Amino acid sequence: MRKAIVFGAGGFIGSHLVKNLKENGFWVKGVDLKYPDFSETAADEFIIGDLRDPYLVKDVLDSLEAFNLETKTVEILHNADCRFGYRESVFKQEYKGKYVICSVTFRLSKCAQFNTNYTAVNEELKRMNIAEYSAKSIATAITNIRKSKLPEPSEIGSAGSFFKNPTVTEAVYHSLKTQYPNIVAYPVESGVKLAAGWLIEQAGWKGFRAGDAGVHAQQALVLVNYGQATGTDILNLAQQIMDSVKSTFGVELIPEVNVL
Repeated sequence: MRKAIVFGAGGFIGSHLVKNLKENGFWVKGVDLKYPDFSETAADEFIIGDLRDPYLVKDVLDSLEAFNLETKTVEILHNADCRFGYRESVFKQEYKGKYVICSVTFRLSKCAQFNTNYTAVNEELKRMNIAEYSAKSIATAITNIRKSKLPEPSEIGSAGSFFKNPTVTEAVYHSLKTQYPNIVAYPVESGVKLAAGWLIEQAGWKGFRAGDAGVHAQQALVLVNYGQATGTDILNLAQQIMDSVKSTFGVELIPEVNVL
């Protein structure tokens, strides 16, 4: 039997593609951020996952095809070649602007593996009174969280999380912890990662607006355009926030977005 993987299988177009493939004799694996809202999926297997999540990609990416803009050739890069990290990869460093990724091959597990390590996800599942996890319940919880914290793209323009969560040494963290007992942080291999949204909020920027450039009222990590802000307006606001956090906490924020 022929097999197919459909990414975006929970959307309108993706779900119809799954159905068409099934009607033509394919065994289909669907992958999407959330379970279909409007109907049951026709896929033989459906996996919930955000392919923008570097932790997910790091674990399931097998290889990719990339077009080298300098040599005009297509190259195959494997997982280790990409050097994935927290919102980081080789394509944000020495390969930045040098490749166009044409296709990606994922090696997916045949067994359901539910990742509920995020505190917010666990809290939402409890609020939903979910005792037994399923792909659909976890997807619903994640969708609820996103809707409550992030701006609706059709209503307010944004680039998502504008800054990376900064990593500091344990010594710097303990010093900050003494001054700010409620600081949000968690340990990582390279030190301690601080929540950039918390830093920005504590510096007084959450909900700030200057003209049509602003900081989202529910998530300080997200800069928004209320309609007529220019790219320069957004970048100026970002720089003010970076300067403010540096002055208040001695921590440098690094933008995650690519500026074209």
